[in-house]
Amino acid sequence: MTKLPPGWWIKNSEGSFAGPPPLPEDDPPEYASEDGDHEKDQDTIGDENALDIRPDSPGWEDMEPDTENFSVQCLLCSQQFPSPATMLDHCKDKHTFDFVGVVQFEGLDFYKTIKYVNSIRSRVRDGVATPTHIDSVSLDSDDLLKPTLENDALLFSLDDVINFEAEDESMEGVSGDGKAP
Repeated sequence: MTKLPPGWWIKNSEGSFAGPPPLPEDDPPEYASEDGDHEKDQDTIGDENALDIRPDSPGWEDMEPDTENFSVQCLLCSQQFPSPATMLDHCKDKHTFDFVGVVQFEGLDFYKTIKYVNSIRSRVRDGVATPTHIDSVSLDSDDLLKPTLENDALLFSLDDVINFEAEDESMEGVSGDGKAP
């Protein structure tokens, strides 16, 4: 059995391995076994039969990549796209609808943009025309924070599509009536 440092846990193609519980904060930072034999622990750490936890060691090639494939449904039809950018380009070209332009023109923050996406999706689902101009009162309902489309990839990637921090900074110099001071 391979020993791991206290608090470590490893899972690879050979199985799962766990070290002893983490040491209390007041113990020295040495690797201590339950019996307190520090020399034996140091031998185990340098042991050639010990579990190799480096990413380039055998067994790691079975690990799945961290990338996730997803598709983004068009805001106005049922077509699927590999990325939000391609979906938004489709909306501009095929539906003459500039989602990002409307969000920027209306000065929507992150949460109002989520509500706007869900409002569009519910209107499309119900067969109602989608407005390009937003009535801010229609986005006051917190019910619109609940996704209309389950696992909506567009909602997960809104920060990639629109830079809300830049929008906030540009609005700092604007007074409450929407005009520069």
